[in-house]
Amino acid sequence: MARLMKYEEDTLKTQKEQLLAKLAELKVMVDEERQEQMNRAKMAQKRLEKYLQQMQEKIDASAEELEHQVQDVRTVFDGKFLSLTHRTDELHHNVLNRLGEIKAFMAKSKKDRIDVHGEIVNSVDIYGKMMQDTFTLIEERNLA
Repeated sequence: MARLMKYEEDTLKTQKEQLLAKLAELKVMVDEERQEQMNRAKMAQKRLEKYLQQMQEKIDASAEELEHQVQDVRTVFDGKFLSLTHRTDELHHNVLNRLGEIKAFMAKSKKDRIDVHGEIVNSVDIYGKMMQDTFTLIEERNLA
């Protein structure tokens, strides 16, 4: 029986050593797998950083291009605005000149109307005086 115990003890000891060896192997495999996953994660992170850098460069280039386009639109707008402002100023000046001409024409027309009215009044006065003289002559002839 002692021999059987010794055999079982040796068998258990052997199995224990085998299990410890297997455990050490598994530990090495787990460490290798962990290292491999870390390497893959680092590579994926580097690829992601490179991709993000490329995207940032594209965004920066697009923003710069957009800024140039906005500046071009501003330049065109400013030119057209200045042109319209200049044209508006010209039209305003022309309207003021024309208004001045119309006012001068109206003043001249009023003066001419007053002069014509004065001439008409004078003519009527002269005609009235002539008629008065005519009636006076007729009455003087009739009395004489």
